[in-house]
Amino acid sequence: MPLGLGASTALAVTLLAVGLQQAVTAPAFALPGRPGLSAEPTPSTVTVTGQGSTTAAPDLAIIGAGVDATAKTAKEAFAGWSAASDALLDAVRAQGVAERDIRTDSLSLFPVYEDQGGVSQLTVYRTLAQ
Repeated sequence: MPLGLGASTALAVTLLAVGLQQAVTAPAFALPGRPGLSAEPTPSTVTVTGQGSTTAAPDLAIIGAGVDATAKTAKEAFAGWSAASDALLDAVRAQGVAERDIRTDSLSLFPVYEDQGGVSQLTVYRTLAQ
């Protein structure tokens, strides 16, 4: 007996529904004949546990220091700076710092003026070094 359009559509939908139910209930990741493999997918994870430490002797230290001297004449200011610099350098060398690691970056010698009743008056000379 021939089926009408409505009945064949209903039969196709029923077969499709049964097939989908089988597809949904059957394990998608099942591998028959392979023991130890799960039908359930397992999440991907990475677990890391560790501990560590390290020590090392320092190999570099950068220290800035300056020397400042003031005197009535430029010659005296420079001599005062020279004596203070020598003392500083002796202390640095006593700590074991090599000559190649010691340097002077800048040295300035300049006059210092004060305003005295509207007139600039030279009062001292100053040296600065770093």
